[in-house]
Amino acid sequence: MEIKCPQCQSELRQTKAGFTRSGNQRYYCTACAKTYTPHPKPRGHAPQVRQQAVAMRLEGITQGKVARLLQVAPQSVANWCQAAHQRLAQSGQAPLPGEAKLACAVIEMDELHSFVGAKRGEKKR
Repeated sequence: MEIKCPQCQSELRQTKAGFTRSGNQRYYCTACAKTYTPHPKPRGHAPQVRQQAVAMRLEGITQGKVARLLQVAPQSVANWCQAAHQRLAQSGQAPLPGEAKLACAVIEMDELHSFVGAKRGEKKR
């Protein structure tokens, strides 16, 4: 497969000219002196990763843990959640901050421990 310059459409004298930050091969056209990347990689994360991050945050998983599990930056998770909230707010489906009401009376508790009086080994005062 010959590499074709996007500027002058020449297939002759196309030389390699290093790599981009994302690892794509760059080329230099000696006919028109243009440097280009014929097949650039898409930027950003896939929409499925973004949706999964928002869904995990809605389930109550912390932002840092979501970032570690999906191998993305924590700030990206925060930005995706904020963007999802703005989209819902514009469509009228999401409550604005401060307007959220308790949807149901179910409270989920994990490893509740209490004691009456004194802990074991301590004297009552």
